[in-house]
Formats: sequence, C-alpha cells, structure tokens
Amino acid sequence: MADEKKPRIINENSLTFTGRLVKDAESGSTKNGNEYVSFTLAHNHSKDSASFLPFTAWNGIGALLKDKKKGDKITVTAYLKQETWKGSDDKTQSAIKGNVTGVISHG
Repeated sequence: MADEKKPRIINENSLTFTGRLVKDAESGSTKNGNEYVSFTLAHNHSKDSASFLPFTAWNGIGALLKDKKKGDKITVTAYLKQETWKGSDDKTQSAIKGNVTGVISHG
C-alpha cells in the first residue's frame, strides 16, 4: 500500500472571529522589514455587550487588510499568542493577541 500523504497541520489551535473594525487598520514594518497590519475587531455578544479583540496580520495577509476602514466587517482565522513587554513603570505587561492566518472580507 502506497504511503498516503496526510495533511500538514500548520496550527491546530486556530480560531475564527467575525466582527467590525473599531478604527482604521494601521500598517507598519519591523526593523527587519517584515510588514504588518494591526487592528481591533468588535465582536458583539448581545445588544449591550461586546468584546474588543486585537489582531496582527503579517506580510501577505496584512496586505489584504491594510486598506480596511472603521466599521468594515471581516472574518479572520487566527491563533492566539500571549505577548509580554516592560511598561514605562518597568513592570511586566501582558496581553493576548490574535495572529491572523486567513481572512474573509464581507463586501
């Protein structure tokens, strides 16, 4: 029996999020020249409740999002990553952000 190729799982912990941009997407690049787009999605739970979820999309995927504006509805697939840094008070800060691996634009 021939070896069947199994699909390669890139990241088994990806999640899908749909929401509207809280403000225009912001583009930038790292010192190494990697381009990124940062944005925050508002995800409504009910009429009176919402979550605000921060995301970063890198390089080619970021290019798909760089022209998105406040209020645009998008769906992203992302994995969550905890980031840490030193604040101005020299205390360690932490946040969980989504790293985008796929995107669907809704018109």
